[in-house]
Amino acid sequence: MYEFIDEVVVFLKTLGDETRLNILYLLTKEQISAKNIEERLEKSQSTISQHLKSLIEAGLVDKINSDNPDEKAKIYKIKDKNIVKLIDNIKTFVISQKKAHLEKINDVNRLDTLL
Repeated sequence: MYEFIDEVVVFLKTLGDETRLNILYLLTKEQISAKNIEERLEKSQSTISQHLKSLIEAGLVDKINSDNPDEKAKIYKIKDKNIVKLIDNIKTFVISQKKAHLEKINDVNRLDTLL
């Protein structure tokens, strides 16, 4: 049917996870280690590792060496800043949908008070 539909579905499934979105959000602020992500999200090492792997495979995150030679930990960063724009657009869309829904409820409630 649509060209690349399978790839789009896989990509959206990758974004459709709360932990992965939270990781991406953290990485929009700074480049950080997996340990730091674990602490901030209060998740286990294995959970964060699994989600980082998914984000790397999807081409959203890169693993880089630390600038500090004493640190063996890998640092993670957003691979392409366009993902930040995409997530912001999705968030804006969701907020506008919610706002429209609330306005509709308010309109119905006003009608109920008139009847």
